[in-house]
Amino acid sequence: MILTNRTYDVLKWITLILLPALAVFYPAMAHIWGLPYATEIAGTIAAIDVFLAVLLGISTNTFKVNNPMYRLSLVKLIGDMKNSWILSTNVYDILTWIAQIFLPALATLYLALSGFWNLPFTEQVVGTIMALDMFLGLLLGFSTAEFHKKVAQACVVTPEVWTNIPD
Repeated sequence: MILTNRTYDVLKWITLILLPALAVFYPAMAHIWGLPYATEIAGTIAAIDVFLAVLLGISTNTFKVNNPMYRLSLVKLIGDMKNSWILSTNVYDILTWIAQIFLPALATLYLALSGFWNLPFTEQVVGTIMALDMFLGLLLGFSTAEFHKKVAQACVVTPEVWTNIPD
């Protein structure tokens, strides 16, 4: 399954920024205003986040398998990326996996287990995990924005390179 670029970008933003932010925001507001089901809503948001992350992961893996030269072409296009906010490919992939899969899954797991085993501080633990997830999402977003900026600058200088990148 390969998503369109627009769909992928929207789902990635929802998964890395919006849902973790909501999972932190609602429990905070629930605590302040006495709103109901803070833990349940945060856990539900985290579970939805995990589901979307799996869809993004399947799409990314399918894309990489079908377009192995794409990433190599972009790295050659950009050249030396030292002294920038662009994370290396390995670091970016690891942090993306942590932000899209591991942290939302961990929050969902803790929430589920706390219901069975009466684990303490469920709201605080889930909220903390989702806040970390949101922070990583922002870090990845900064790196992606810098990456796109470098690609755009490189295209202005050498647009013929794009002919070698598959659609």
